[in-house]
Amino acid sequence: MREIQFRYTVKRDNGYVFYRIFSLKEIENGEVITWAKANIVDLEKAVREQFIGLRDKNGCEIYEGDIVQTFMFGKKVVGIIKYSGKWGSFYFGTKNDYGVGIALKDVFEWCYDDEGEILSEIIGNIHENPELLP
Repeated sequence: MREIQFRYTVKRDNGYVFYRIFSLKEIENGEVITWAKANIVDLEKAVREQFIGLRDKNGCEIYEGDIVQTFMFGKKVVGIIKYSGKWGSFYFGTKNDYGVGIALKDVFEWCYDDEGEILSEIIGNIHENPELLP
């Protein structure tokens, strides 16, 4: 069964970004509210991003908002992981793609080397490294 978890990200006025990952069970038990109160976080301003169920070549969990570098057809490609409510799925897109991107299933099928090793790697996220997006 796929583990359902969310990353709550907060960006302070001074630019400091911090986050915490919660499992669905922790969210249901109210741990997000406890965390928010302890860290003086307005949950209305926190960004909630879901774990997409995949890991990069370093074994890191990939979340919505992560900036991923991969190789497709021999070329380096950088994009962001987004969710499409219209299609009900995550996809690999660009900063201003208006909901049109490449389905993650396709990206991750194309992004293996000849030995079957994953080529995709998280290089940042939209909150801390927006300049990484083309």
